[in-house]
Amino acid sequence: MFGLIWELESEVNNGGFHQYFLNSTGALAPYSVDALKAVGAVQTAGLVQQALAQVGNGIRWPDDTARKAVINSLSSNVREKLNELDQSFYACPDDLTALLYRYVDKQRVEIGAPEDF
Repeated sequence: MFGLIWELESEVNNGGFHQYFLNSTGALAPYSVDALKAVGAVQTAGLVQQALAQVGNGIRWPDDTARKAVINSLSSNVREKLNELDQSFYACPDDLTALLYRYVDKQRVEIGAPEDF
């Protein structure tokens, strides 16, 4: 869960949802919504859900070749909508770092986190 959110934030902040979906981390993009909700990042989860809806439901996310083909062929209208979602993401509706650390702290025993984390 930590990795899903960390990669999402890194990729989107570096190049937007288009880059996130295109790169290898995009293979797990659909799972990031539940991960975000689990840590309490409900607004960010909504943005990711909207971005996923923009690119369509028929994507075989784990298949790098198929996913990249779909993402590379997105219409300019869809790319513009993704750019708008990028701007909303950049406005940081949820403090992902704080939420992740809070989640780790609450789940310390279950995930085997060290006491001084």
